[in-house]
Amino acid sequence: MLKLPKRLKFDVDVLWDGETGGTVKILNSNRVLKVEIPKEFGGKGDSFCPDELFISSIGGCLLTTLLWLAKRLNINLSDVKISVEGLMEGKLSEHEFAEIYVEMFIEAPNNEDMKAVERLVDLAKEYCRITKALSRDIQLNFKKKIGVD
Repeated sequence: MLKLPKRLKFDVDVLWDGETGGTVKILNSNRVLKVEIPKEFGGKGDSFCPDELFISSIGGCLLTTLLWLAKRLNINLSDVKISVEGLMEGKLSEHEFAEIYVEMFIEAPNNEDMKAVERLVDLAKEYCRITKALSRDIQLNFKKKIGVD
């Protein structure tokens, strides 16, 4: 049986590119990704905007949670597609997500118990760390350091 650590920590550094975005470095790995101001707000549109990554993290978390649970519960799947749509509203200074829609399309082999597959989807929603975080208040500790160049 897989034993999960009691506490997990994820760290990133985000470095400005001198223009309209920057590079996110995933610490303790060689992975990086580019982020940028959305095109609608004056960005170039060449890289991900944080809002796209936010809704992507919801879909990605649901997918990986579903796959992890399916493996543990011995449920076979044929195909999975998760569509996530985030709607933002408000004036420029108050623009925020108003609604997020998730649609999960799951296919399983004919011999699979469809009630078990349905329960699997419910468990993925329940155990996905990102959707859980959205439903509760998380303490955001914010520290600023201002320097002179």
